[in-house]
Amino acid sequence: MIAYLSWRLARRTSSESQKMGKKICGVIMQKWAGLKDDDLNMVPLLECLTPIITCLGVDFIPHAEAVAQRCHAILVNAISLIAQGRDDETSADTSFIVSSLDVLAALCEGLGSQVEALFKPLQPSVSDVVLACSGSFYDDVLQSSFACLGELAKAYPQDMNSRIAELVQSALQNFQAKQAAVANNAIWSLGEIVSAVGAPMAQGADIILDAIVPMLEPQTLKAKLSENSVVLFSKLALIAPEAAASRLPKVVSTVLQTMHRMFDEAELIVCMQSTLSLLQNCFAVYSTQLPHLVYALGSFRFDNNKQLLAQIGQALKWIRTQVPDEGTWNQMVSHMPPPTQSAIAAHIAAV
Repeated sequence: MIAYLSWRLARRTSSESQKMGKKICGVIMQKWAGLKDDDLNMVPLLECLTPIITCLGVDFIPHAEAVAQRCHAILVNAISLIAQGRDDETSADTSFIVSSLDVLAALCEGLGSQVEALFKPLQPSVSDVVLACSGSFYDDVLQSSFACLGELAKAYPQDMNSRIAELVQSALQNFQAKQAAVANNAIWSLGEIVSAVGAPMAQGADIILDAIVPMLEPQTLKAKLSENSVVLFSKLALIAPEAAASRLPKVVSTVLQTMHRMFDEAELIVCMQSTLSLLQNCFAVYSTQLPHLVYALGSFRFDNNKQLLAQIGQALKWIRTQVPDEGTWNQMVSHMPPPTQSAIAAHIAAV
């Protein structure tokens, strides 16, 4: 019944979700108090908590400390059993590990930077626990490990400071995982680490780019992985432009065509910023994909970002000067959807 209500929770409006979430949370916490950590009845409760925490956000704080400590204890115990060679006790059912990782990820997503107060006292650190889980042989554990790692990077990156190199290496090792969901989460989590750490990640940019570029070449492209791969490439381009520029000829087609179908505003903004930053120095490369470049710039649809819109207008106007033949330009633009044609004209006129 609780699982059904949690499912319903995700399909209600914000105010309805808050009310229902608080009611369900009270029921879950009552049941929670009466169960031991190794009781299989814990698993459905943990699974139900994930959407509730995400929905309630900071309103979950009264319960957050107890939940964080218990999930951490469950994971530490599971890791200990594996280290002792008793993985048969955890291999039959990975749901304890998966559901606990998912709850920690939900705490990061729901509470943001406030998870620091919950996670800082925990030993071993949450990063240590996630790193250990990311070495699992089980796809469901790997998938949840990298989801948790990405959320941790966004909410409490300081927890990762002593483990950055190992966490990056773990993610890289799973770029070619057989399960697309594992690879996708590994790529996404590394993108979040790059965002959190910033400029210092430039030192390792070549290694990461060498891993991601083959996945973006048209002949080896995996469609399910393209969006997070392009976002990771773009984030690296912003901190290590020379390293990204040297590899751009191999991936430019995929990058621009993937941008066409992006809907996440934050991710599209990162891709647009990296494209604009590389544009003039790498125009010879971009010119081989000129229609895709102009279409990607002209179809940017988030009108609230005035600064970026102005930069796009300046870029389109500059590109227009690189195509001196008006007939060639008009013919290229005429194949684009009418709204995009109008947007391109408006961008150029506004500069």
